[in-house]
This record gives sequence, structure tokens and C-alpha cells, in this order.
Amino acid sequence: MESSLFIDEPVHHAALISGHPRPDLMFGEKAWAGYLDARAFSRRNGDRELSMPFITELHQRVARFEGPGGGVIAVRERWFICGRPVTPEEIANVEANPLLARIPDGTVPLKPNIGAVFYKLKDPVVIRNELDSLCDWYNTARSAPGTDPYRLAAELQQRFVSIHPYGDYNGRTSRLLMNWSLEHNGLSPSVLPDFNKDILSSTDQWTDAVRAGSQTFADRTDRLQQLGVSADPVQTFGLQDLQERYRNHNGETEPLGSGYHDVDWWRDFLEEL
Repeated sequence: MESSLFIDEPVHHAALISGHPRPDLMFGEKAWAGYLDARAFSRRNGDRELSMPFITELHQRVARFEGPGGGVIAVRERWFICGRPVTPEEIANVEANPLLARIPDGTVPLKPNIGAVFYKLKDPVVIRNELDSLCDWYNTARSAPGTDPYRLAAELQQRFVSIHPYGDYNGRTSRLLMNWSLEHNGLSPSVLPDFNKDILSSTDQWTDAVRAGSQTFADRTDRLQQLGVSADPVQTFGLQDLQERYRNHNGETEPLGSGYHDVDWWRDFLEEL
């Protein structure tokens, strides 16, 4: 269950239906160990206020087994390459975000018909100030009566990943913060169908995705409790039909090794099934 919060859903589902023995290790043992350490840290600190020291330590724990740089504010430009053209609606969402700028399709060194987004903040001092503002906003909103906990978590994740304060592991850290916020409010963490939709969505759209993902995780948790801890993960995730279609497609057993995986390719492949 925990690996479904860590791995992009198309890749995770492909691993399950193809019989991968350890989907949690598909990005390497060090990546998984760092995620688990950061996740445990966030859950131990569920009642803590959001602060720079908390964010810094969370990021340090995510990155700790994969090299230096954890918790260090970035000093270089950061891009997000979408891997496909962005839609007019996604362009409008990016342009409405003051922390982002769209890079026109085909801009060198991008390939034609590939969308990309530029994170505007580059000065470490400005980035730290923006993170401080994020903490102030979040702590005030969390204590305000009537705050929607799903929107709070969704906006926290979106704003953090739009600031993109670090050279790497920003997405992973942002989703850890999102689930930290949800669980603080007694809600299930959210399993998201497309991690990369965060900055391409409006806050309303992303709130809906986070809400639906939290319910999906809760439903799977209930199913696992009914089936027992030794249940087949394919059954727990409701992927029996997809696995059958994969096998009829002469799908290769364990086609996914450890390392980088093309999420869009696997999403398209599963949709074809």
C-alpha cells in the first residue's frame, strides 16, 4: 500500500500486473529507504506546525541515501518537462500560477510537441522567504474554522512544488507534506493517478484529485483488511481484469527493472489494454 504513494500509478500498476516481486524497489533501494525514513518522520510529527526546519529535515531524510544536497536550497534553474504537449487548459493553469512560466513547445533543447514549465524563483533568499510565507499561510489556514482539509493539503502540495526549492526530490517532498497534512486531519493519504498533473491543474481540480485519491487509498485499506495481509496485491488494488488482459497480450513477466521509467509510455500502454 505504501508504495502506491511513492510510485507513479501507471508504473506501479504495470509492476503489479506483470508480477514484479518488489514494486517498492523499482526506483532503487536507496530511494525507497529515503522515502520510508521521511514518511516515518512526518508521521511522528503530525501535530507539528509547518516550518523551515521541518521542511528541511523532511527533504534531508528523503535524499539522505542518494547523495549530498538534502535540505540545500537550489541555486540553479529548474524545469519541468511534461513529455507531451500541454493542453490549452493546462497552459491557462500554469499562466495563472505566479511561481511558474510556460516554456513554448519546441523551445531548444526541447523536442517538438513537448511542453515544459520553468520555475521562476532562482534566488535562494527569495526562495526561503517564499517558504516562510508558505508556512505562515498553512499554519493560519490549518487553525481556521471551516478549512477544507483536502483543499489545504492540495494547495500545500501545489504551492511547495511550484516554489521548487531544491535541486531534486521536490515532488516527493511535496507529496509527503500533502499526506502529512491529510493524516493530521484524520484522513487517509492520497494515491494520485498522475503526479505530474499537480502544477498543470487548477487548485480546484487538484483538490478534487487529492480528495478522490484519499478515498481510493481508504477503500484499498478496507479491502486489504477484508482479504488479509497475505492477499494478492493485484486483488487488493482491483487489477484482476487488467492483469488478465496483460497476460492475453503476451505481456512480459517483470518487464520493469530498477531505475527510470517512462510514466507516459506505461500509461498509454495500460490504456490500450
